[in-house]
Amino acid sequence: MILALALLVPAFIVILWAYFKYSPSSEEHESVVMFNTISVILALAGAGGYVFYVYVTMARGPDAHWWPSVAGIFSIALVALVLGILAFVRKLVYSKTRIPTDHKPVD
Repeated sequence: MILALALLVPAFIVILWAYFKYSPSSEEHESVVMFNTISVILALAGAGGYVFYVYVTMARGPDAHWWPSVAGIFSIALVALVLGILAFVRKLVYSKTRIPTDHKPVD
């Protein structure tokens, strides 16, 4: 458990820092802020759902005292994974090489 935390906490901090540091600063600032807000809410909701799942499945079993540790470690990993994936999606959505909106289809 200590090794998992020693690896996950720095990775989580780096991913969180990179997610906001490399956020695009374009003309669409309001939509980028909205995307970032929804991404963080989605990541935290997923982590909360996972914590609830672990509590329900482990709280009454023989590993009842370990559920907070298991839930915490995997929640950190889940938030980092979701933010990493959504950073890639954000890069695809807000890249500078998108097709202009005045593009006319070829007949």
